[in-house]
Formats: sequence, structure tokens, C-alpha cells
Amino acid sequence: MNYRTLGDSGVEVSEIGFGAWVVGTDWWGDRSESQAIEMLDYAVDQGVTYFDTGDVYGHGRSEELVGRALSDRREEVTVATKLGYDFYNNPQAGHGELPKEMHRDYLEEAFEKSLDRLGLERVDVLQLHNADVEEMDADVLEFLDEVREDGRADAVGLALGPSIGWLAEGDFAIEEEFDSVQLVWNLLEQEVGAHFLETIERTGSSTSLIPRVPHSSGLLNEQVTPETELGEGDHRAYRPDEWYETGWQKVDALRFLERAEQGSADGAGGTRTMAQASLRWLLYHDEVATVTPTFRTHEDIDEWAAASEAPPSTATTAWTPCGRRSAARTSRPPASTSAPPGADTAGCNHVKRSCLEDEALDGIYSDIAEEAERITAGSMSRRSPIGLAGRLAQILSDYTQ
Repeated sequence: MNYRTLGDSGVEVSEIGFGAWVVGTDWWGDRSESQAIEMLDYAVDQGVTYFDTGDVYGHGRSEELVGRALSDRREEVTVATKLGYDFYNNPQAGHGELPKEMHRDYLEEAFEKSLDRLGLERVDVLQLHNADVEEMDADVLEFLDEVREDGRADAVGLALGPSIGWLAEGDFAIEEEFDSVQLVWNLLEQEVGAHFLETIERTGSSTSLIPRVPHSSGLLNEQVTPETELGEGDHRAYRPDEWYETGWQKVDALRFLERAEQGSADGAGGTRTMAQASLRWLLYHDEVATVTPTFRTHEDIDEWAAASEAPPSTATTAWTPCGRRSAARTSRPPASTSAPPGADTAGCNHVKRSCLEDEALDGIYSDIAEEAERITAGSMSRRSPIGLAGRLAQILSDYTQ
């Protein structure tokens, strides 16, 4: 497992984190308390140190289980929780969204209750849960400042969900230098992530991104296939059938991502799983601190935690667009792939040389660039090859290897 730092907070997180919504509810399959606690403990053994829970998950049950499971390993782990949904005064109606309460007094009281359930005096990361821009007023921002100043949280963030607005809320958090913004982001759902990358670049913010649903509700880890029958309470069943049908076609088009670079450190068989490739793609971005998949079994933990492992980059010089030298790259290609005004673009191929072959990625991005070049005949979106990968749903849906 490799580790990164959340924003400028100094909080260290494992590249693969544990989304603890899975142990607080039965939306991703039911499990006993002992099974949930054992799974959390097993994840720590595999190098997972970032655990992301929330007070609304199981109406406090997830926090209780996380607190019990990690009580003897507190110094080994980073604990994050979320506030903002008023489940205390509102019954849960199926998978529907509860009313939110973002007033300072409510947040203060809810935070103390979360700390009690977790059995902690402080958390590493405190996040507002799906707050609208209008709800993040001066009082709420002051509350977040104070919990950092008094030591009850080392970092603060915003967790966004698809049922509310995305872009304005995330932009606000980035511009306000929140330590993290959590969002749904994966190979098949990239628009929001790409937008926030641009916002971070434009503002120079230190905010880290935390992608969740990295496997697109079971498509990219292939736990939902055309043969899968989702149970009535399974959270993934709320995706429309047409969405899955289109998604399976896109996954087939992405099979080339499973190929490992010849002589790479992926080892026996020379392949990576689609689930691992999906996680590695997100971790390719420097702005990403940790990715939180939904672990359901020990096998999930073993496979997905291993996605963090990669040899160091052997690239010493980054891609040089149109003869212009850029800084050495260790993780992310240049943000802009278009030549600057007045540059000599004669004979320049922006796709093929969008990045050097990089052992740290086992060829994922060079594969994308090479395969897409044949299809797109040199057309390229703003980011290379990240922006190009953002168009995979369009470019490769008709692609067959």
C-alpha cells in the first residue's frame, strides 16, 4: 500500500480507503456485527488506513462499528466522518434522501454524538455531507475552522452526492481551501472529476479529491453482469436497466486496460483486473489522495488494496509537446496538451506522444493513447491522456479489440 497526504493538512491516507457505508447498512448486503468488525480489522492488515464513515450510515451504526473495530489500532488509522443529515428527527424511507440540517448548533451537537459513537475525542477528517452552497455560510465555515483549531479534527472536507448539485458546491469547497472534496468519479462517470481537476488547477488550491463509487456500481469490478440479479434492497438496483446495458458495452470496449506492459511488475500472467485498472486510473491524478471502493468481501480487499502497488516511475523526462520541454513527470502528464500561441506545431502528434511509457502505471495510459490514436485520428481533448480517457465512453463504445 502507498500513502498520500490530504491537502495541506498533514493527514496521511492510504491510496485505497474503506468506505464504511457498507458496514452500517444492508444496502450492499447484510452482515453481522462480528463480520463487519472482522472485515474492518482485516482491511488494516492489508495496509488500508483511511476509513470513511458518516453519522447517517445506519443512523449511527457504521460509526459505532468503526469505533469498536479500530479502537485498539487508533494510531494506525485515519478516521473520517460526515455530518448534515438529520436522521434524529426524521425516519428513513427506503433509500430516499433525508432532510439536511446544516445550522451551526445542529452540526456542533451532531459532531459530539458522532465522537461518542466512535469512542474518540477527535477525528482526522470531518466532512459536511451533501451541503448546498447556500448552506455553507459564514457560521458553518467558522464551525469548521474552530473544530480544527480546538483539535477535534485535523482536516475538513465536503462529501458530494448525485442527488444535489455538484459543480458549484465542489468549486466553493476548493476555492475555500477545504482539505478534501469527495465525489462520485470513475472511468465511466468522469465529467465532475474533470471539472474539479480544472478548478484546482485554475485556483492553485491544495484541496485533495476523494473519489467514491470507483467501480461504477459494480460495472468496473464486474460484480454486476448481465447474469446478475440484484436483490430488492441492493443499493445498486436503483440504477436504471438501460444504464447498466450501456455500461456493459463500455466495459467490453475497455478490455485493453487489463493488459499489463511487457516486462512490468504486474507479475504472473501479465494482466491486471478491470477493478484494479479502474482504481489505478483514478490514482494517476496527483489531486487524488485516496479512493474509497465498496468492499464486500475479503477477496475484494485483497484485490483492490493491491491496486496501490506499483514500481517507481522510470520516466525521467515528461512528454515534450511540439519540441517544448516540460518538467520531469512522476505521476501526472502536463495539464494542457494544446500548443501555446505561436508555437511550431508542424508534424506534432498530440496523441501518440501524450505521455511516456511509465512502469508505475503498467502501461495503462500509453495503452489509452495508442488505442485511441487509431480511432480518433489525432483528435484530442484538453487533458492528455486524462481528458482523452474522459471521452472513452464515446470514443470506445463501438471499439472492438
